[in-house]
Amino acid sequence: MGFLSVIGRWALLDKMPIREIARRTGLSRNTIKKYLRAGIVEPRFQTPARPTKLDPYAEKLSGWLVTEQRICLTRLNCRPCCAIATPFSADSLWISHLGQGSPVP
Repeated sequence: MGFLSVIGRWALLDKMPIREIARRTGLSRNTIKKYLRAGIVEPRFQTPARPTKLDPYAEKLSGWLVTEQRICLTRLNCRPCCAIATPFSADSLWISHLGQGSPVP
């Protein structure tokens, strides 16, 4: 949570006095008043979808994981691991890959 959001929450929702907010944050009372009067809220930026370095190899890596999963399930008698998420993402690749190979208790 952003710094200005905390100041606003303390002042408006928690009904905390400006003097107490100033004491807790180390800012002057005038600065706290200025922030509250302006109604400034910190901007929240959404991270745009960006290609990863593994994207060109996504199909090949997914194929390898499916093959490894079949080997794991048939030969090693392992529990099924996480399903490969679609659309492909590098995080789902590592999560599903790390889940393989553990024996059934």
